[in-house]
Amino acid sequence: MSAGIQPKFPDKPKIRQAGKSVIFEVILQAAPAPELRWTKGGVEIKSGGRFKTGCQTTGSQHLLSLEINPVTADDGGEYLVTAKNRLGDSTATINLNIGAPKSAANKAPRFPEKPEIRMDKAKGEVIMSCKLEAKPKATLTWFLNDKEIQEIPGKRFWTVKDQADDLYILEIHIVAPKPDDGGTYRINAKNVVGDSNANINLNLQVTACFLEQYIHRLDRANTDSDSVNNLPQDASKAFPALYQTPPPFGPCATAENSFKFRTTLFGLLILLTRNAEILSSQTSCGTYPIDTVGSKLTYHGTLIHTL
Repeated sequence: MSAGIQPKFPDKPKIRQAGKSVIFEVILQAAPAPELRWTKGGVEIKSGGRFKTGCQTTGSQHLLSLEINPVTADDGGEYLVTAKNRLGDSTATINLNIGAPKSAANKAPRFPEKPEIRMDKAKGEVIMSCKLEAKPKATLTWFLNDKEIQEIPGKRFWTVKDQADDLYILEIHIVAPKPDDGGTYRINAKNVVGDSNANINLNLQVTACFLEQYIHRLDRANTDSDSVNNLPQDASKAFPALYQTPPPFGPCATAENSFKFRTTLFGLLILLTRNAEILSSQTSCGTYPIDTVGSKLTYHGTLIHTL
């Protein structure tokens, strides 16, 4: 069974004009083929009348299009296309500006580079960062899973750093992040010239929660074969995500690799319980080398407990 591809938009959307019509085009990578939804101002756009949606698929790559014919002044604004499959979802934003030519001195907001996510271990923070270009300075609105959010003292805050040439560095800081802090963060930037959005998908793995729930069973489980079998069997019900990810964690779908997978997972848990630095905080992220010890523990490689 293929691991699949979470939807993502590798390139910026394009807008082209053909006669009286305007056509939006954007490339999407996803497998299996996702559900698609076009919206403007929160209202879904369905194919019919002046609107025509399209999707040309080649393997895991999809060329999505929306044609408006004829286009009118009322069609200006922000359009979103959302792609969703069993592995996740992603949204691309397209801004259609219709009207008089804008002053060269002004710049509509745009995000020239892909957002970044990094971990500040010293402060125990996850930081989501992106670069914004705008003139005049844009008004910013912050969202999580399409709901507007505010700063929470000691938990969530953002910073805006002025740079040269009408550039700004925007950062969202999450202090002591937990799985519930994950989701799709969106920054809306708007000025008198136009507006744009940056989307950042934050995925916090459940490894720390898994350890907290089962750590009390590890000492007495040791490396007994029955305990090795029973522990992950319970875990697969409580935390199915660990059993649905690509190797080395899973999936464990066949009888042939079932025991090997469970002993491997058990070995990783034993080693983590012996590493006080990792267990001291749920926010410990990074790549940790794992060398298993004992006849039943066969996995050699890295455990990634990160974003």
